[in-house]
Amino acid sequence: LESRIVQQENTILTMELRNYFSMFCLHQETQLIHIYLHITSHVLTAFIDSQIQGHREGDMISRVRYRLFHTTAEHLKKTPAEQRWLSRQLRDPYVKSARQQNYRCRSAFKLLEIDDTHNILRPGISVIDCGAAPGAWSQVAVGRVN
Repeated sequence: LESRIVQQENTILTMELRNYFSMFCLHQETQLIHIYLHITSHVLTAFIDSQIQGHREGDMISRVRYRLFHTTAEHLKKTPAEQRWLSRQLRDPYVKSARQQNYRCRSAFKLLEIDDTHNILRPGISVIDCGAAPGAWSQVAVGRVN
């Protein structure tokens, strides 16, 4: 009974970590959308200005390039926390191994370790992966149950 409780606590902890990672991915996607919306608004503004004022096409392109360069440089600056995360990612041996073994991310090794310890993924069973982004757990599950 005690080992089953520990197993369930580990499963809950794993699910909480996956939820945290999913929220982090969602945050990153939201930032990208914010950047592209800002850039798109600059392109459209320059285009509309050129149509209203009757500028030549080359003049419009130079204005768009100017706005895009300054907007992109301003929005792509990393905060200190993002810089620390990126440097940790670049040094992480699991990230390198995941890349070499064609897993989507390092979390694949977490599921492999859980499965090696508890033998939860057996051939022929059905697996439902809710919130499968970026999909490394699905990759591992497919490989183990097929």
